[in-house]
Formats: sequence, structure tokens, C-alpha cells
Amino acid sequence: MKTSGTVTPAADGTFTLTAAQAQDADGDLVDIFADFTMPIVNGVSIIKDLMKNYDGKTFISSFWDTAETTAAETYCRNTSIYIDDDAALSKCIESICFDCDLRFFTHDNGLYTVRLYDAARTPVMTIRTDDYLTAPEIQNSGSEYLTSCIIKYRKSLDNDKYRTYEETSYAAAAYAIYKKYKSKTFETGLYELTAAQEKATTLMDY
Repeated sequence: MKTSGTVTPAADGTFTLTAAQAQDADGDLVDIFADFTMPIVNGVSIIKDLMKNYDGKTFISSFWDTAETTAAETYCRNTSIYIDDDAALSKCIESICFDCDLRFFTHDNGLYTVRLYDAARTPVMTIRTDDYLTAPEIQNSGSEYLTSCIIKYRKSLDNDKYRTYEETSYAAAAYAIYKKYKSKTFETGLYELTAAQEKATTLMDY
């Protein structure tokens, strides 16, 4: 904006600038940069908001497993999503799930739920060999490893650049097994360093 100031959005989230705020002395439009804070930052809360506003599913027991979703919300990390064009609801939710290590799915009874990934989760069921419909196949997954990863977070929308965090604490142990370094970069909507560090740890543990 040509001059800094505070603008209060309308109920639908829109706001209006005066000509003096949006034009230079010659009447040409100037670049406008907005710095704002959203009231919803928790990943599960964002999913609930998206489902309410774009699919008409309010957070009630008729549509949701409210107990499991609330439990996931309690421990879910913060993230963000920026939509500057038409985007499928499923893709938006997929992005949030990746950032926050979530699974969004429906139970057999049709209720939506969100489950937080937990490597130490206690198994609730054992699939025994006589339950197999077909014998399980073993695939070589030797190429599915990383020695390090880079998390891109806190994107600046005015220059499309991210801050980055590189997780290298697993590199020596992974290299000792695979004898080759392999790193991968992941773009996220995360905006806090601690969240980027947690995401990197989850990826490397996996």
C-alpha cells in the first residue's frame, strides 16, 4: 500500500481501499501487501472450517466422529493454506493433512473423522493369517529411504520464497545402511519453525 494502515474486513472477508491508498501520484495502481493473522490456525480446525463452508458439513455428531476428531485437534500442529484460484476441496484437505500428519476419512458408518499419525499408537487389531483373502505380497522397498530432508515453510507471498529447515540428524545412520546420500525437499503451509522441525522428524522416522 502507498501508505500503511489497518483495514477491517467485512463479514464476508472482503475489504475496500481508497484510490489514494491504491494508486500513485500518476493514478497507476501500486503493489498492495497485506499482513494479516487468521483466527483459525490448528490443522484440524481448518479442515472443520473447510468442510463447513464448502461442503455444508457442520461439526455435529450427525456428520462427524466428534470424539476422535476433537482428540486429534487437541494435539494437532498449526499450519495455513492459501488459495488464490479455484481449488478442489479434497486437495486443500490433502495439503493440511500432509502438513499436520493427519488422516481424514470416513468410518464404515459414514461419519467423517480425523486421526493424528502416531508411530507409537497401540494396535487395536491383529490380522491373522487365516483372515487373508489372498496371500500378502512382499515388495522391494530398498529405494524408499532418505538420509535427510528439507522442509520449506513460512512462504512469503510477495516473493514466493520460503524459509527452510533441513533435518540431517538421521544422515549418518541412514548412510551406514544404504551407502548413498538421498535428500528430498517438501513444500508446506507450515509457518512456525517448531512445526517444520516436527514435520521433518515425522518424515525421517517414517
